[in-house]
Amino acid sequence: MNKSIDISTYSEADLIELYEDRVAVRIFDGGMEVKAAERAAYFDWRRWVGKDVVAPIWIREKARV
Repeated sequence: MNKSIDISTYSEADLIELYEDRVAVRIFDGGMEVKAAERAAYFDWRRWVGKDVVAPIWIREKARV
């Protein structure tokens, strides 16, 4: 999980799906509350896609505290 993935062909929907999948894992496998899982999943997502990728608005709104 430390390396960025090649997202050059990812659409905005793909980026959101990657984030949503991580939220689901944190909720169902990790037992986290939804809001905490959304925030934590954002940081996982950010590590995967790198710092140069602009997060879709939908992800930014979900990850807010």
